[in-house]
Amino acid sequence: MPEFGDGNVSLVIGDGRGLLFGLIHQNTRNRIITINLQQALLIDFLATRGFVSNEETVLVEEDGELADVLGSEDYRCIMVRADNHRLLREANVHTAFAINCLQEMNPATVSCYFDALRNNNSRDLYFYCVNRIEKRLHDGTLNRFLDYPWQGDDQILVDGPCPWYTKYYTFRPPFYREYDGPVV
Repeated sequence: MPEFGDGNVSLVIGDGRGLLFGLIHQNTRNRIITINLQQALLIDFLATRGFVSNEETVLVEEDGELADVLGSEDYRCIMVRADNHRLLREANVHTAFAINCLQEMNPATVSCYFDALRNNNSRDLYFYCVNRIEKRLHDGTLNRFLDYPWQGDDQILVDGPCPWYTKYYTFRPPFYREYDGPVV
């Protein structure tokens, strides 16, 4: 099972208001890479201010920069814009989380994330992935969880519907709404 001890690196893909970042930060001393769309990354940045100081936060944009930042003990929060996802290969990610975000990407982009995770510098990587079984994107593309680039030698620790992620919240009543399909 994954170790969440001090010194590991966690990756949060498409966090959504910094919620998962906050949970990881409060319960570990892990350094956290958070990757999101540019506008959403700004929201993540603002949300994490209650947990991490500006001095402990860095935005990584250039090749080689992520490896340098991870080689320093100065940064606890490492932010990456989604269009720079290739930089994830430079990381030594121990745990990665994709909750309700891959379903928002076209299949080619999902494949790029899987490729970056499979080819990062970590010896062992645990990937927690919770997304809808399928979702039709605005351009008509059907994104299916089972069509993600899983491989036959992937070890599955938990499989099945996610019991705690059956509704999403909004700022208009009713505040909690059902997803339009199962979440696994």
